[in-house]
Amino acid sequence: VGSEMCIRDRALAVQNIIESDITETLGYIRNGNSLLLIRPTFYNAEEFIAKLASSVQYKTLIVHTNSRSKDRINFRLTRPSGVEMITYKALALGNAGDISIHGYGLIIFADAHSMLANNTNIAIERILKLNKAVLVGITSTPIRSDGKDVTKYFDYIDKDYGIGQAIDHNDIKAV
Repeated sequence: VGSEMCIRDRALAVQNIIESDITETLGYIRNGNSLLLIRPTFYNAEEFIAKLASSVQYKTLIVHTNSRSKDRINFRLTRPSGVEMITYKALALGNAGDISIHGYGLIIFADAHSMLANNTNIAIERILKLNKAVLVGITSTPIRSDGKDVTKYFDYIDKDYGIGQAIDHNDIKAV
């Protein structure tokens, strides 16, 4: 019972953080500013992305890592029209399929550190030139092991909630 309560409490704490992040991110979007959220790996990025995409009226592109990630986002999406999704791999291979690469008001990057892979980076640069979109990224790895820094694409960096704060607020327990 104790461990179940701990898991439920943690899930509720993460949910509260996501709701706060949505409110804050919408403020940045309204002001036309891009934002990179740096969050720990236990943060539910797919839920954040789905709620954010469902909260705006812009034509939205979500760039994600794989079909599993896409399925988890789609499952939570309450506004599927006007939202398109593509993987980083498809971008790198130039295989956009039915996806238009222009006309977006918002582009959301799941695992934003993946923007910097060589072929993907070229495709991202092309998309950014074709769109006057606000960018929102989420990652737990803002600086990759190869030294490339994803923060260069974003006006603001939000790293207010990390492991230390989660432990301090008893959202998770140190082991």
